[in-house]
Amino acid sequence: DKNSYGVSIAEIERAMKSDYTHACIIVEYDGYTQLKKLYPDAIGVFLYMSKEDCLINMLMRGDSIEKALARIEKYDDEMKNRIEYDYIIKNNRGKLQEVIYVLSAICSLYSC
Repeated sequence: DKNSYGVSIAEIERAMKSDYTHACIIVEYDGYTQLKKLYPDAIGVFLYMSKEDCLINMLMRGDSIEKALARIEKYDDEMKNRIEYDYIIKNNRGKLQEVIYVLSAICSLYSC
């Protein structure tokens, strides 16, 4: 995937000044390290699935086999970076409510 995605600092600042307690930003590792430099108090959550479940999800959402396999090639490198995050959560197939519960518990630790 050669697309570039991102969130502007203005968008982050706007979210932080809003009535919301938390701002959630979904980024890959490079984006996370950039955010931590700008916002050292940001809390990082590494959310992952098994390699097999990732592949299944990409195919089920309509990605081509070529695109899915290219993305899976990055899986092991991304997994190496998980120790840099504050929390690591495995998203097990069919257990979405458990992930939501854990994320809610983490957010409640940082409520203002």
